Amino acid sequence: MEDFVQPHHGLGVLRLATLLAEGECTAEEDDLDRMFGQMEAGALVATPASLIWPELARGLMAPAPATMLRTLLECGCLREILPDVAALFGVPQISDEPGEIDLGAHMLATLNEAALRQAP
Repeated sequence: MEDFVQPHHGLGVLRLATLLAEGECTAEEDDLDRMFGQMEAGALVATPASLIWPELARGLMAPAPATMLRTLLECGCLREILPDVAALFGVPQISDEPGEIDLGAHMLATLNEAALRQAP
């Protein structure tokens, strides 16, 4: 049987990442592998942005929004959905202070701090 992508199957990938953010959990390796497989099969490309945005908004308003973005990054989906955000990872923040921090890691910490303070 030939593999094919179900219409809007990319929502399942986003929904799992959102649920992890709401439950403040982390994805297991098997889940990340399945999410990666869906991304590789083009599930996100076939999903309209009008359906993607509500899931992203839900995850960003969750108790652990960075969990959603980290999960999407780890399975390769973040570069498909938010390429500008994915591009922040691996880029050092330049400052006058000693030491550097990854811009992506800084953004995730900022998101979680905003969630802790209930500041959407």
